[in-house]
Amino acid sequence: MYRWSDNDIRKFWTANTVILLVLAVIVGVYVISQKSEHQAGTIKLGAVYLLSGDFTAYGEQARNATNLAIADFKKAHTGTNVQVIYEDTRADPKQVLDSYQKLINVDNVDMVVGPMIQIEMTTLLPLVAQSGVPQVSIGTTRPQDRGKYYNPVVMWPDPTRETEQIAEYVYNQGVRSVGILSTRDTWESEISDAFARKFTELGGTVTAHEVTLPDTKDSRSAVTKVLASKPESLFFGTYYKFYDFVKNAKQLGFKGKMYSEEVDTHMVEETKGLSDGLQFISPNFYTTDFVTRYQAAYGDKPTLPAGQAYDATALALKLFVDNNGDRTAILNAMKNLKSYGGVSGQVTFDDTYRATFPLHIFEVQNGEINQIK
Repeated sequence: MYRWSDNDIRKFWTANTVILLVLAVIVGVYVISQKSEHQAGTIKLGAVYLLSGDFTAYGEQARNATNLAIADFKKAHTGTNVQVIYEDTRADPKQVLDSYQKLINVDNVDMVVGPMIQIEMTTLLPLVAQSGVPQVSIGTTRPQDRGKYYNPVVMWPDPTRETEQIAEYVYNQGVRSVGILSTRDTWESEISDAFARKFTELGGTVTAHEVTLPDTKDSRSAVTKVLASKPESLFFGTYYKFYDFVKNAKQLGFKGKMYSEEVDTHMVEETKGLSDGLQFISPNFYTTDFVTRYQAAYGDKPTLPAGQAYDATALALKLFVDNNGDRTAILNAMKNLKSYGGVSGQVTFDDTYRATFPLHIFEVQNGEINQIK
């Protein structure tokens, strides 16, 4: 058997020591380069927004607001770059999963903003818990999921609590009977059921509650059934069928009071001449400075969900910078988040992670939205 001489041993250790030193330098350079990317500063932000289909206008508002928030952030943090990658959800649960997984597994984003609607956030929730990537959502989670998760932070009013307030307002206006129209969308189901429950608890009567599919071509039948129950007022718990329900109610001769939730300028423009007198609850429309800057940048007034998208983006970037990009620290900050002052007003978060926004009552008057309370 060959025996190593002292000279062989010295040569072996010399050669391997050189190799180990070279590897150490390579690893060290890689680690430093990885750290310096965040230190020097590139923040990679993923945005899952509804950017095609019937509700493209809402997604465009959100994207514009996100771009504005990034521009404002970069002015305040010179030398820090923000790369945003937009993915279209198309309001399709399968597509939102594909979009999210691409952002997490292919693009390796640091933070996520969005999605925009409840069904999308409900679909993503298990993946968000699994990935651990910090997220600030515009879409709410389902009632049964609230209080369980601090990731995502939801930058939107708790729908049930908001709806209970409009139900109390309607009852306090002297209204004692309401017909309700909505669809099977999860958010619409939540608010219409919450309205019916609260209004009944207060002593009011729900004369009829008709629910359609979001993509139904026949809205008139539902409206006809509700009007046959002779309500003194109507509550439209819908985004999807707002235009169809309002139009058919007016065409069928309804002359009573109309109420809704989170109506925006797009919905009012679609129903111009039909929705005058309708009252609704909504987060307070945005700060004057934000409205002015948004109009200057895009030539149009911001509407829902522009302010919430701006605040979601700004909060995500703030969380990242305040915690030096450390994911554990970011998640801990999200868990302990109590308030955030943004263009939507002062938003507070309770111990169950539910957001409370400044809410007001608005009325459509001559095709314009005016705050009345």
